[in-house]
Amino acid sequence: MNISERREKLIAKRATLLVEIEKYQKAREPGDRSDGGDVADYNQSERERLSNFNRLSGEICQIDTAIGLIDSGWNGNCLDCGEPIAEPRIRAILHARICISCKEKKDDEAAASQPFKVVREVARRVPPNKTSGRYLPHYRGRFQS
Repeated sequence: MNISERREKLIAKRATLLVEIEKYQKAREPGDRSDGGDVADYNQSERERLSNFNRLSGEICQIDTAIGLIDSGWNGNCLDCGEPIAEPRIRAILHARICISCKEKKDDEAAASQPFKVVREVARRVPPNKTSGRYLPHYRGRFQS
């Protein structure tokens, strides 16, 4: 696919996403219980609505960036290594700006720089026992000799 075809497909994809995002822009009112749901159902559907809205907004931003690059003279090659981006990758992700090998390298570097991020996030959420300051209060005293 040449760069002008890609630009036209990006514009069409952007228009489709804008129509889809309109569904998520309107928030349901908490009093609107037409489906008979309770507050928990409302909260869950609101989280899903916001998640979808954010995902679509992010994709529109990526498409806008790709269109801007094309308009400024970008030839469609990888921005990191300069090699052509594979056709299957372009078909899968129209707004792709880097090739799959450069993307994998970036992902590997990001994973290597944050090996314990998940463990730290979980540790921050576990509250210490208020009396002793220790974690896991249900083990208190069991391992003392």
